[in-house]
Amino acid sequence: MDVTYKDRKIGTIRADIVCYGELPLIIETKSTWQIRKKDMLQLGKYMRSMDIEYGVLVNFSFNELEIDFFLIVEYKDNDVLVRYNPETRAGYIIR
Repeated sequence: MDVTYKDRKIGTIRADIVCYGELPLIIETKSTWQIRKKDMLQLGKYMRSMDIEYGVLVNFSFNELEIDFFLIVEYKDNDVLVRYNPETRAGYIIR
């Protein structure tokens, strides 16, 4: 996807998997020891750039498989990235 500023192309981004349909989402894959905040923020940047509200971050770590769910939500007139835990049905703001 092209990144533009004032109608001028300044770069490109490429998400790993983009699913369109009834519930569009981005799936970003990693293979690191653990998911870091910069990985979460990268997914949030892709979600905002593509105007997609849902994202999944999958880490094929050396020890175990990690899967985190993210949402872009409106909060106090801004959109924020929220890490969501489906087991507890709770989330917290990343940025």
